[in-house]
Amino acid sequence: MNEPIREALERLQQCVLSVSTRYFCAPMYLVGSAVDGERVPRDLDVVIVLEDYTFEVAYGAGTETVSDWRSSHGVVEPRAIWLRWARDCAKQGLELTRLCRMLVDFKVQPRSFFEGSTLPKRRLDTWGAPQTL
Repeated sequence: MNEPIREALERLQQCVLSVSTRYFCAPMYLVGSAVDGERVPRDLDVVIVLEDYTFEVAYGAGTETVSDWRSSHGVVEPRAIWLRWARDCAKQGLELTRLCRMLVDFKVQPRSFFEGSTLPKRRLDTWGAPQTL
């Protein structure tokens, strides 16, 4: 693993607890190309996984669901749940990018969506032992 990536991952690891705590102590994963180390990633892809109900409460204001969020991807006028989610992800991603000194693509995902992903995953709060869902 090249030195800048290793340093960015170490800085990311140092803030896992504080970030996870902001999201109800939800698990935090590194996903994508940074997991396998076979190629140099252009960014670090980080995902916090919330239970679907918690995701709906956090972003749906009590009226919108995970289905509403899913159906808002790529549309001209997304639903409010998607807008609240996108703003939160952008804000947290910017903060992590500053802390890690490398671009961090941060997302919060409902468990039902995350479990359908085929990307390689490594749980960050158990860094020494790679885990997948």
